[in-house]
Amino acid sequence: MLGLVFMWTGLIVPWLTLFFLDGRIIRRYLPAALAVSLLNTVISQIAWHYDWWTIQRPMFVWSSAIDFPLVYGAFLIGTIWILAYSFHKWWVYAIVNLAIDAFFSFAMPAVLRAMKLIDVHISGWQLYGLLLLSAVLLYLFQLWYEGETAEISIGRGSRAGSRA
Repeated sequence: MLGLVFMWTGLIVPWLTLFFLDGRIIRRYLPAALAVSLLNTVISQIAWHYDWWTIQRPMFVWSSAIDFPLVYGAFLIGTIWILAYSFHKWWVYAIVNLAIDAFFSFAMPAVLRAMKLIDVHISGWQLYGLLLLSAVLLYLFQLWYEGETAEISIGRGSRAGSRA
């Protein structure tokens, strides 16, 4: 019962946080959020096929290969929030993703395993690598979507396409 409440909360609460964002921000970053959700869906299908993790109690009968609340709740909406506050600030984006992805790679699997929701069969570092790769692809997608170049300068100087 607690697991079911946890899953529904993980799906619904992130969507409710959108009331705190301006509609223009949501429209600006929703395509990237949907793209990364599609990517996470594909990764989930691959993970199901290669037994990287097992969803022990799927939310829906048809979602035994996809962790529906994470992919379409926390990850989708979290993407909009992260981009809203860190897009065009590469180092902020990188640090936020390093921290959040570490939580989802090392702490969250233990919680989900304890609740008998998901059993992860790959190492935390492998999962961390998948999440970080997704984060980089997400940032590049948003740059492409906005028609900007992906030049990022390290240190002093400006980045091509930066805004004042």
